[in-house]
Amino acid sequence: MRKKVFQIGLLTFIILILGVSCQENDTKKITKVIIEKPLKNFNLTTEKLIGRWKSNEDSLAGVIYTTTHLKQIYDNDIVSSNTYELNVSCVDDELSAQGNAKTLYIISDESCWSINTLNKKNLELTFMSRGNTLSYTRME
Repeated sequence: MRKKVFQIGLLTFIILILGVSCQENDTKKITKVIIEKPLKNFNLTTEKLIGRWKSNEDSLAGVIYTTTHLKQIYDNDIVSSNTYELNVSCVDDELSAQGNAKTLYIISDESCWSINTLNKKNLELTFMSRGNTLSYTRME
């Protein structure tokens, strides 16, 4: 009888340990996916974003994106140049909490734009503070 109680206790202990071990692995996998997913999106988006874009609304206006800077141009003159970063939110401290966000934002000089469209030819942004949409075509 004592031996059966010991075996049942040991079996219960092993099951509990295995259950906790599996939960820890699942948590590590989930954390890894949340952290890696936006980084992959950022890299792909940055690659697509880099280049010179002409405004669809004003033929003299445009932007140039490098890996680190956003340059506003007008009539072929650079009127401003600021660093930018991609984020999953307009608020920096929400980055870790929003790891699976579907929208990326460009943050530069305390301004924030939502990326609506980004492909080889077109870029469409929404300026978050005013809600207006800016459309660009890639210049070759």
